[in-house]
Amino acid sequence: ANDLLVYPNPAGNLLNIDLQKNINETDISIYSMTGVLVQKHDDLSIPESGRISLSLEHLPEGQYVLLVENGAKSFTKRFIIIR
Repeated sequence: ANDLLVYPNPAGNLLNIDLQKNINETDISIYSMTGVLVQKHDDLSIPESGRISLSLEHLPEGQYVLLVENGAKSFTKRFIIIR
């Protein structure tokens, strides 16, 4: 469970994702609580720091599920947008 850190939570317009190092070609998806895909990033290359930031500016407030997929591994985290 320590392979994925998502913050801040609740989030505003930016979500930071810390992944373990040396994860490349990672797919990141954000789903609404009704299962609708609202944001997707394919084949992201993760910097050496393991941290990426996603803009949430276009998403309304509410609860979401973050799905991070890399090869055989996948991680999910719930987060909330409050402004």
